[in-house]
Amino acid sequence: LVMDLFNEQEIAEFREAFNQFDTDGDGFIDVVELQSVMNSLGQELETEEIEEIIVDASQGGNKLTFDVFLQIIRQTMTEIEDEERLWEAFKRMDTDNSGKIDARELKKMFKKSGNKVSKEDVKKMIEEADQDGDHEISFEEFKAIMLANNL
Repeated sequence: LVMDLFNEQEIAEFREAFNQFDTDGDGFIDVVELQSVMNSLGQELETEEIEEIIVDASQGGNKLTFDVFLQIIRQTMTEIEDEERLWEAFKRMDTDNSGKIDARELKKMFKKSGNKVSKEDVKKMIEEADQDGDHEISFEEFKAIMLANNL
């Protein structure tokens, strides 16, 4: 049950938020109302994305119930937590704080973890992740490769 994912205080806070965003008081949140909710959570989404969320979450409907709202909140919180976890891992690897991971830093990370990796393997890893051709891995590139590999 989705209610089991949160404590009573959190549910009360989310109920209050739900009621605030349910501006017409009909017990549902529609596209316009959900867009306000997502924006307040720091998620800037296009109207089409909001419509897709509602259709997917409500299994074809065009409005959200409180239970479905809680499921979306949980998913959003999980995505934010995942991003924070990835950011912490990235910062540990970016030892020179340049905002990028280069071959030297990647090789150092493998050595530190007890894994021997050749220069060629490091080069291949960087080439696989490097989307902008600068021979380094930015946070966005790091995130994309980690999420693609379910890490």
